[in-house]
Amino acid sequence: QEASKAGGLQDDELSKKAKEHFFEISGGQARAAMLENATEAEKKQLAQQLRNQYASSPSASQLNSMDDDALIAILKSTQGSATCEITCLTVPTPLNGHKA
Repeated sequence: QEASKAGGLQDDELSKKAKEHFFEISGGQARAAMLENATEAEKKQLAQQLRNQYASSPSASQLNSMDDDALIAILKSTQGSATCEITCLTVPTPLNGHKA
């Protein structure tokens, strides 16, 4: 797919479209909407699930000291945005003169 290359690598239109596409097909949009529309009881349950998930990790005490709203904010920032790592590489082939 063709897209403008004006933004350079940091602001590449094709990269943005790929991230948005991945966000949509991976269920990111649904998770973001669920977090945004969660009731207080659901938010409390999600925060406790996060604490339980990391109970045996070195960060357990830090998570336990955070309030539910702070944990939900972390979930929103990690689950509710179209971010993914996209790596481009050139493979040597006859078409590119075997140069990477």
